[in-house]
Amino acid sequence: QLGYRSFKESVTTIANKFHATPVEFGDEENLEDSLPNLLEMYYDDGVTLTQAGHDYLASLIKDALHSTKIGSRVSVPDKFGDGDSCNVWFTTGDPGSIEMGEGVTMVNYQDIRYGMEFASKDSYITIVNPFHSKRTVYISYLSSPGPDLIYSSAKLRVDNNNIQLDTIGSDEYQTAHSITTPRTVPIGKINSGSHKLHVEDLGNGIRPFRIVGVSITDEHHIPEEFEFTQKMWFKGLNIVNKNGVNEHWM
Repeated sequence: QLGYRSFKESVTTIANKFHATPVEFGDEENLEDSLPNLLEMYYDDGVTLTQAGHDYLASLIKDALHSTKIGSRVSVPDKFGDGDSCNVWFTTGDPGSIEMGEGVTMVNYQDIRYGMEFASKDSYITIVNPFHSKRTVYISYLSSPGPDLIYSSAKLRVDNNNIQLDTIGSDEYQTAHSITTPRTVPIGKINSGSHKLHVEDLGNGIRPFRIVGVSITDEHHIPEEFEFTQKMWFKGLNIVNKNGVNEHWM
């Protein structure tokens, strides 16, 4: 719950700054009773909205628009911090500015779920730091709660930065509900311009190592390890898939 509350507080702060109206999608303290047909609102992962979920959210926004008094225009700053560059293809399959090099494929592994897979130890993607200063690169990759290694570990190298990633997560909600969660971690700093990120899938898991996003921040706002997704909404609920199985590994 702490993650969601922090997220909600951030949204409220931004809304107040720009005189916007936040739209509340259910009560996080009692979500099951506050949303109609809750299980129809989300896919099996308990995070992604279905068409019914999008329709319900649209109706809330429409109601907010009708009930909100339109005031005078407010000034908007020309610059938001020092800028960031985020490419996330988890639900779109679009890598954005990321170029896929040798041995890299974009895989549609479940419904609207996409991940990059790396076929050889020479596989790489090209990432760009569009800013004039050195920035930290973060990657988001699929992790599972264990104890078995569902997704393979991987060795990554960008410039002089070398790191080996374990794909067993440590999140309490993820562990309690056996849910695959994108995990976000820093892998090193890069100078301005293009860089090759080399990825070697170690092949020690049931499924390949999969990257679902690459981000470069402003060096002030540091992503939390599981900030990629709101994982805490379904506390206490037994979310099952269409086959009646509480299983979210894909």
